[in-house]
Amino acid sequence: MKQWNGLMRKEWLAMKGWFYGSLIMLLIAILFLLLASSEELSVRELLSIFSTLWIVFSVVLPTMILLVSLNKEMHRPDIWLHSTAPTVKLFGVKMVFASIIGFVNILFPFIIFLIVSKFSAVIVIMSFLLAIFSMCIGLFLGVLYQLLKPVVKGFSGPIVVMIFLFLSWLQARLAESAIYTKITYFGRLNQEVAYDIQKESFSFEFASMEIHTGELIIDTTLAVLFFIAATTLFDKKVRL
Repeated sequence: MKQWNGLMRKEWLAMKGWFYGSLIMLLIAILFLLLASSEELSVRELLSIFSTLWIVFSVVLPTMILLVSLNKEMHRPDIWLHSTAPTVKLFGVKMVFASIIGFVNILFPFIIFLIVSKFSAVIVIMSFLLAIFSMCIGLFLGVLYQLLKPVVKGFSGPIVVMIFLFLSWLQARLAESAIYTKITYFGRLNQEVAYDIQKESFSFEFASMEIHTGELIIDTTLAVLFFIAATTLFDKKVRL
């Protein structure tokens, strides 16, 4: 436990700027919305739009923090890897810290949704799970980048981007297949209510969302596999 606390403290010292920066961005955005409200779009409607967009940002933010933190550590890998902690713990601390920042950022949109719309806590839970899934993929790609960097130099970034695009394309194709639908579309947990804002010169719509137990099982399995692949590659190829 002492080792975990020590690693968390080290992560906080290295990445606390991201925590404060995200909160400052949130406050600035709220002030801007309050000043931007008008007869055409009320504060209530602007907050609904902003909360939706901020939830999307909160899903991506943990992955960004994780990759930045990993890249920082790899500038001086001899110091970071001098720790006796296993790779799973080193990565786990970074993912937990990034998740905490994402969770804190998602609290405000969640409160707004409860006040101004019919959304339930499920949308926040699903967003948090999606952020974890995104971090596992990001970690895998980040390790690949560190693995390719000494070999192909400046081409490592484009190669990793191409791999990400290929995985995205493959996931989209699989999601359209009949077998995927049969495997995942069972055990519907709930259905979120869509809402839209229509004005003379502005329109905004948030589509309904269905959540299925099968999708959760598949996504969780894939996230675990990506995490295992990342730690395995790191141990064998990077952490020599």
